[in-house]
Amino acid sequence: MGKHGRSRFEKWLYKNILDFNEKDSNSSNRSLARRFYEDFRNGLIHEGRIKKCGQFSYEFKNTVSVNDGIMLINPETLLKDIKKVFAEYIREVKENQEAFGKLKEALKRDFQGDVEYSGTGAIILAK
Repeated sequence: MGKHGRSRFEKWLYKNILDFNEKDSNSSNRSLARRFYEDFRNGLIHEGRIKKCGQFSYEFKNTVSVNDGIMLINPETLLKDIKKVFAEYIREVKENQEAFGKLKEALKRDFQGDVEYSGTGAIILAK
């Protein structure tokens, strides 16, 4: 996921999960959305760990907390937030033809290579 992916990820968090709108107290020029992307998403995907001492914790009521410079994410409230936003999005896609069209085009764009490859008839067998 390049810069475009990071930007899309951060914008989505910033827009949809209000706890991520705040500035990161450890950095004057980044939001908590960017910090989550860098430390949690990138850490887990690329290094198999959460970076900079970040933690998942059920001990805080907010989705995002920063305590002594450490980012803490409540996975239960994060999941609730995501489910709520997803349900609203699904309702919008069902009721709004323009939203449906945007989803359709995004899926075509994101999976174009996969669809083209599947049409070649090539099969890859794992050894």
